Amino acid sequence: MNQFALILKELSQTDRECVLVTVIHVKGSAYLGEGTTMLIKNDGSSVGIISPGCLEEDVMLQAENVFQDKNSLTLIYDMADAEGWGIGNGCNGILYLTLEYIDEELKQRLTEILANLNDGLYTIHQKYLNGQYELEQTVFKAFKHQPEAFQEQKLLPNGSGYVFTHMIEPKTRLIIFGAGIDARPLVDMARHCDFHVILIDPRVSLCNKQNIPGADQYITAHPLEAIKKINLKRNDYIVLMTHHFLHDKNILQKLIGQSLDYIGIMGTKERSKKLLDSNIPSNVYTPVGLSIGAEGPYEIAVSILAELIHIRNEKRKTK
Repeated sequence: MNQFALILKELSQTDRECVLVTVIHVKGSAYLGEGTTMLIKNDGSSVGIISPGCLEEDVMLQAENVFQDKNSLTLIYDMADAEGWGIGNGCNGILYLTLEYIDEELKQRLTEILANLNDGLYTIHQKYLNGQYELEQTVFKAFKHQPEAFQEQKLLPNGSGYVFTHMIEPKTRLIIFGAGIDARPLVDMARHCDFHVILIDPRVSLCNKQNIPGADQYITAHPLEAIKKINLKRNDYIVLMTHHFLHDKNILQKLIGQSLDYIGIMGTKERSKKLLDSNIPSNVYTPVGLSIGAEGPYEIAVSILAELIHIRNEKRKTK
């Protein structure tokens, strides 16, 4: 999961001094890869992780120096050292991390990145280092569409130094039709798994932050009117859980003609066949969710989210 959006949101809401930790290079194997980020506040709290727990304590100690002198720092950890950082956890990689003090200028740039991600923009994150791996400059560039010629996340030689390049993708939109009780756990889990959640239901008493907290957007309108407002995109994920046959049928008539990555329908396959006149396209998943024998709203939400994450990650591999 991309932690960066969660970190940016936390940064935008705090008045504390903060340090941004970024994994800029991995040699060998590691728990998390290049581009992983962590936010450390000067009160000792943090958001995000960079390891299974073996590095965080030392990184937070090192961050105290960054808070004191307000200069960036690069750390190198050899995880193959079983008596040191590896702690016998099976990781054999060497991790290069930058610890970057977030001054007002950088905070403003990061706040702009959060707004860009919320608007569906892609961001290229680059760090330029000298030959001693000392951070000299951080650059962010926003794009409306994913850049076609994108360099993989690597630390590459760049003249007398190195450059780290990482693409930050906007959150995948999860559009849920239906604000019944079974939508609550799905909304809650999805927001923690890097989805931008849009909840749609014409019932004002149900489709609101008090009844189902955690959605990024609430649309109280008839489903067909709501579809006009959200400007559907190919990489949107749709889940139908209105439990209303005619609503589902009308929604599907609008969705089937569009190239969407995922349409999940709550209910049996027989019900879905009736909704679709027996023709189920390849991008329609029914019954929605992985087949794990789920029972009850929370288990069903787990099965749906597991399927969404699996499909999202598989599609990212093919890009």
